Amino acid sequence: MSVSRHKNVDSFYAVPPGSIEQITCRACGTACDVNRDQLGPTGYISAMGKLKTPHDHWHCPYSEKDWHRQLVRMYLELAKTSSPSVTKLIRADMKELRDQHLEE
Repeated sequence: MSVSRHKNVDSFYAVPPGSIEQITCRACGTACDVNRDQLGPTGYISAMGKLKTPHDHWHCPYSEKDWHRQLVRMYLELAKTSSPSVTKLIRADMKELRDQHLEE
């Protein structure tokens, strides 16, 4: 099964390498794991241009979990909505899902 990560939600690139000490996942709030001193593309355009940029790649350790994918979808929906009542419902659902799967 391939891991589906979402740039700037549960997957981050830091240029230059070593410039960031810690990043937390925007979906679940967990400290991300890091692969330091990578050389390669940091986005779609740089991949198309075959550019190689030195960077650190940060990613959530729970990215491959179904419950985390659901949290990411909720986070993305939260970013799109302009409704305060929908925002409140999504945040409550996200909290419930995090509480079910993460230890405080």
